[in-house]
Amino acid sequence: MEINNINKNIKLLGIFSVTLIHNTLLVLLGKKEDENKAFENVKRAGDGIQIITASIGIKIELRDFLVGEYRFDYKKPITSLIHCCIVNDPIYSKIKDTYGSLMANYYVFTQHIVIAKIALQLLLERSELKGVSGKRKDTFKTELETAEEFINHFILLFFDFKEQFRVSYPDLFSKFLNLEQYVVNDKISKLDYKDIYEMLNGFMEGIYIDLSEIYERERRAKSLIAELKKCKPGKQEWMDYERIGIQILEFLFFPRFKIIIWQSRTEAGDTRRDAVISNNQTTGFWGMINSEFESRHIVCEFKNYATNVNSDQLNQLRTYLLKPTIGRFGLLFLRSKPTKRLLEARKRIYEESKILILIIDDELVEKMINHRVYTGYPEEILEELKYEFELSY
Repeated sequence: MEINNINKNIKLLGIFSVTLIHNTLLVLLGKKEDENKAFENVKRAGDGIQIITASIGIKIELRDFLVGEYRFDYKKPITSLIHCCIVNDPIYSKIKDTYGSLMANYYVFTQHIVIAKIALQLLLERSELKGVSGKRKDTFKTELETAEEFINHFILLFFDFKEQFRVSYPDLFSKFLNLEQYVVNDKISKLDYKDIYEMLNGFMEGIYIDLSEIYERERRAKSLIAELKKCKPGKQEWMDYERIGIQILEFLFFPRFKIIIWQSRTEAGDTRRDAVISNNQTTGFWGMINSEFESRHIVCEFKNYATNVNSDQLNQLRTYLLKPTIGRFGLLFLRSKPTKRLLEARKRIYEESKILILIIDDELVEKMINHRVYTGYPEEILEELKYEFELSY
């Protein structure tokens, strides 16, 4: 995975780790109007954490956030966020060990930004204290004080890493410098939090990753997966399977690839490829495929067989890939896992023609779709399949 994608995914982990805890607390607080949305966000955050950490080589269990030395108190949301997401966070050290301090700091900075947004919102809504009484009032006041302390800590943290931010976020850095005079003169406590919010908002939004695009991809992903599961294996629905397959290819690889041709026929009209992707990539996984297999085009075949696909179907794809204008790399989509005999036939094709065919069943398709939602890099699954083939060859 390219370094820019890793950087983006680490920031997403920072957002999702806070979202997981914050929305879990909202559910526990029992705000009925927010409960369904909070449950949905908890699931999204959990899915995102699991998929992204796996994609960058880090193993995390979601329960690691919710258990340990500190057990969050849903009546103390800011205190719990700080303890669970920063003090006892299970991801930070693993990012640091794998990618170093710079990437780990990106993760921490993003977490701080999300918590700061929540803390500032609480401080801006402190008028709610009027409707609180007794012991709860004391707890609420303590949370407000904790929120104030965190905002001060948040501001000082960024000044401690001033040079790193000057390099990493040059366009945003000037916005943050508006607060420097207050830090230097120890006047932060004299500022109204509405003023602080306005000063920080542009800077925070510039680092915060908008999740609306991810949520829209998730909506589309659910629809595609549901359609795929609804389509029954067998000859009767083979056209539906191809149609859904093309839609999935477009979801996975647009806009990276500009052209996906459905049911491409040869000039003689005697053979047909279900789909052909024009491979214009020179870097990343597809650039490697282009270089290694001279694959100017990627041929994709969809076999909606209720029974096992045999070597004849594999040889049909091999025929397409022998043409010098295409390239020696193809994708074969099946409804179930390939048989040992089919894998052996694929190996023979590689030995005889140096053609590589990756075989993708429904389970792998769903995995690619979910990677597209959260990491933007579904090719990672294809990379894994290629490495598995090479290591087992």
